[in-house]
Amino acid sequence: TVGNILGVPPAPPFDLDGAGVGVCLIWNIQYEDGLTGLQMGNTVADIMGCYVLSNPITVIRDGVESATIATDDGLTEVHICAGDGNPDPIDVTVTGGSAQNMGYVITDTLGEILGVPAAPPFDLDGAGIGVCLIWNIQYADGLEGVEVGNNVSDVTGCIAFSNTITVVRDTSGSICNSGIRDNIFSESISVYPTVTRDFITIDFGQLVGQLTISIFNANGKESLREQYVINQSSTSISVSNYPSGVYYINFRGDETSHTIKWIKM
Repeated sequence: TVGNILGVPPAPPFDLDGAGVGVCLIWNIQYEDGLTGLQMGNTVADIMGCYVLSNPITVIRDGVESATIATDDGLTEVHICAGDGNPDPIDVTVTGGSAQNMGYVITDTLGEILGVPAAPPFDLDGAGIGVCLIWNIQYADGLEGVEVGNNVSDVTGCIAFSNTITVVRDTSGSICNSGIRDNIFSESISVYPTVTRDFITIDFGQLVGQLTISIFNANGKESLREQYVINQSSTSISVSNYPSGVYYINFRGDETSHTIKWIKM
């Protein structure tokens, strides 16, 4: 707005999305041969030659600044015991942000929108096993695409996403204390390798009996469920056709359950 030359583009259209918040002027210049000084860093007063400037088009670049979020305890990763019927409210503290509007979305680890809650606290007890992300969004009027089934990449408008709070929804481990009895699965069963391309091996130790084996991806989608009668110390499951990503294998009996995380390369 004071005549500093910020760019000398050859022709329209001009995309100023990456220029940040501010105001700039677009001018057309008509000139004869021999023009000098038309370069970035100069001002229009430095231009020398036979020329004339048009009226300017004023471009007002509005913008929003993203917020930073965490739980009330300052955490950005939370583990809850899903499906036990006990509420697991997750409250969110928002720091910063500059937009006139604010909202939240909950997505899977690939950015697919699973929910658009109005405000915290968020109770994900009924969502089942898996991993999800809580985002804060700062936005100006005109936001589109924030709906369940879309991806965050589908959201359009003047918008800024915060960092995420990762919520790991488990059904066993120290976070889940069913009060029924000690979890003998966690003491007996092991899975290896936990990072693999082809197969995982389950070591049952000295465990005997019948259990249900289930495999979920990080979005909670089940890819395997079978009843298994333990008649050997170990067994292997082929995972070569599984897409790369984070998975969970769950072992469930009549009175106890245990989940182990593994990664498919």
